[in-house]
Amino acid sequence: MLTPYILSLTILNDDIDILRYILECTLWFIIHILRVVLMIYPCALLGEEAAKTQILLGSYLNTKIDLFDIKKIETYAQQLAANTPEFSIYSMFIIDKQLVITVSIYLYTTIPT
Repeated sequence: MLTPYILSLTILNDDIDILRYILECTLWFIIHILRVVLMIYPCALLGEEAAKTQILLGSYLNTKIDLFDIKKIETYAQQLAANTPEFSIYSMFIIDKQLVITVSIYLYTTIPT
């Protein structure tokens, strides 16, 4: 991790190329942020697709279909409404786009410039 103390030690050390070190730290940071985003984003898309599915099921129920199909669709819509699919971390945080925004703001405000 690139901290002011480590950066000052690196600058004072003649054996280390400072630009290469800063580039490595920057790439490390970008790769790990991308890993977090690529882990959270599909989980967020699942919740959005579930909400779209509920809307589509509601509009499909307004069309002329068999009574047997209506019962199956209503059952599925009730199950989807009762059990909204979402991923959580030990039931503490729901993994969605709000989490990405929160982590991004936290990292932006805590990293020294």
